[in-house]
Amino acid sequence: MKKKTFGTALPTEPVKPRGILAEHEAVETAPAKPSKGKKRQGGRPPIDPAERTSEKITLNLTPAEKAIINEKTGGRGVAAYLRQALRDAGVFNS
Repeated sequence: MKKKTFGTALPTEPVKPRGILAEHEAVETAPAKPSKGKKRQGGRPPIDPAERTSEKITLNLTPAEKAIINEKTGGRGVAAYLRQALRDAGVFNS
């Protein structure tokens, strides 16, 4: 007797739907609960637009100058180091 596989099986009746969705229709059409207002998202509060650091400055340095600055940063970013150096020098004081 030859083993039946999907390719050798004789066609049968198509599968009839069981109506599962019709039984649960009342649950699916239940009205949504009214919201209790706007939900607040966690995280940091937004920065005031006047205090944002959005202005860009380009600075050209020699490789030796850049190496000196990279040594002095101590693992911090170069921009953060230079910004703090300018603050310490009193450049931003009015």
